Amino acid sequence: MKDLRVYIHIPFCRQRCAYCDFVTYDDKSYLMDGYFKSLNTEIALYSPKLDKSNITSIFFGGGTPSYPDTKYIKAALSNLSKFNFTKDTEITIEANPGTVDYDKLAEFREAGINRISFGVQSFENDMLIIMGRIHDRALAIRNIKDALKAGFTNISIDLMHGYPLQTEEGFRNSMKTAVELGISHISCYSLNVGEDTPLQNMLDKGLLPEIDDEKDRNMYKAALGYLPSKGFRHYEISNFALPGFECKHNIGYWVLDEYLGVGAGAHSFMDERRFSNTGDLGTYIRSLNEFKIPEVYSETIEKTESISEYMILGLRLIDGINTEDFYKRYNQDIFSLFESEINECVEAGLLTSIGKRIKLTIKGLDFANKVFRKFI
Repeated sequence: MKDLRVYIHIPFCRQRCAYCDFVTYDDKSYLMDGYFKSLNTEIALYSPKLDKSNITSIFFGGGTPSYPDTKYIKAALSNLSKFNFTKDTEITIEANPGTVDYDKLAEFREAGINRISFGVQSFENDMLIIMGRIHDRALAIRNIKDALKAGFTNISIDLMHGYPLQTEEGFRNSMKTAVELGISHISCYSLNVGEDTPLQNMLDKGLLPEIDDEKDRNMYKAALGYLPSKGFRHYEISNFALPGFECKHNIGYWVLDEYLGVGAGAHSFMDERRFSNTGDLGTYIRSLNEFKIPEVYSETIEKTESISEYMILGLRLIDGINTEDFYKRYNQDIFSLFESEINECVEAGLLTSIGKRIKLTIKGLDFANKVFRKFI
């Protein structure tokens, strides 16, 4: 039986954020009943695959999975629980402050969800307004304390850096607040502006200043200095965790484990094939009403492409790539394939190659995309 990670996409939000271009909707709540019925049908259609798998992690992402009524999440989780969980299956739900309270969080915990990831983005009220978030600092802190009270010991938050008008002091204060709250996992993401988003429109019209790359890098370096000093392990380019609280689900993506994605717009990687569902809710629901998987994209991943992805994703991990693991997976020596590329990056100070490990240097973290392009 193979290990399998399951991603469940919940495409509903109370309010869309200014920078977001994900498959999510803030005007289609009337489709929730039909959507979740279809979601559970899709899970059932994948029963033959799920029956032969050990589910090592489940991740409810979005959108805002904490926005719909808990009955929908509990039903989907109940359907998945009919299959094979491991003794330590990690079950995560993303939550936005302002969409939960203590009772809702307690229901999630009682249903078996053991990890919660809050999309806080900032603890600075002025930044939250510009980002188009529905919460303020006080509400975010209250919801995190509610989660602790409800029994969650594995709590993650997202923090964003590089946003227009954001200051390094403000970003540092947000990190400090997170640490003081007892958070066990912090993701520090550089802003990625989606096309045709309100934020992009404001930037185009000059209503907000252009994003300052140097300030963005300084904020990231502040995280590299501050969070490890507070006991956090920097284990992936954008992720920091107290020992033992690394996100198992996301690590699976970075080491090319198989995963099944269900829901509108969800992506999957199984049996050397990558495929994805339609992001249109009406099409998704209609297809599953006819018991058809709403797949709109599929490609077979050949060995050469798999090797490139393994290099690019594996180098996102701070521990980098184990050369013996590479050989076991592909029956090829990593240096026979990439000797010149690796040596070039080592000479430029972007990679280190010591013993069985190839990994990014501190300098390489700033120029990671330049390194990744070498292996495409």
